[in-house]
Amino acid sequence: MSTTSVASPESNDVARSRRDEILSIAAQQFAERGVASTTVRDIGSAAGILSGSLYHHFESKEQMVAELLLPVMQRQVGHYRELADGSSAAAETLRALIKVAVAEAAQTPSETRMFRNDAQSFSEMPTLQPVTDLLVEAAKLWASVIERGIADGEFREGVDARLVVAAMFDAVLSTTRWFSGKRPQSPVRVGDALADLFLGGLLRASST
Repeated sequence: MSTTSVASPESNDVARSRRDEILSIAAQQFAERGVASTTVRDIGSAAGILSGSLYHHFESKEQMVAELLLPVMQRQVGHYRELADGSSAAAETLRALIKVAVAEAAQTPSETRMFRNDAQSFSEMPTLQPVTDLLVEAAKLWASVIERGIADGEFREGVDARLVVAAMFDAVLSTTRWFSGKRPQSPVRVGDALADLFLGGLLRASST
């Protein structure tokens, strides 16, 4: 009589823990080297395993990137949708969007550096299409808030919403270095500082 081996809950937990550990190491490698320049061998070496063993946990390097970035974007865009659909004034909404994004950057520094360094190449990877779609949606949501502020007379006319959003995203994605080191800054303080900077250029003179 043959018997079927069934993995115990404990062994499944160990496997999941090891998988999560490898994914965390991969995030650090991607952030430091760049997604395109990081090889499976690099990740395996950093994790202390043969590169071929990684395929026991992941189908490809792109799958690792997707598993790291998709939850981040899903969480962020979920917050952005709620804020953009709210009834607050455009300036208040934009400040909240910036602060949420900065808080996420502080919480997920490796993933944020991946977005900053490699987002332009994500459209070339079919596995990352859902991430690319969410990035596009995020930019549109932020732009819609600026456009609403212009229409309501809260923001100056003639503002290029898409260009402003691109500048905001660049600024937010560059904040990770401020949250570590000898004099780490608070995400709340950084978020308010960026919001003050951008809103100062958007608000009509009579609204300041």
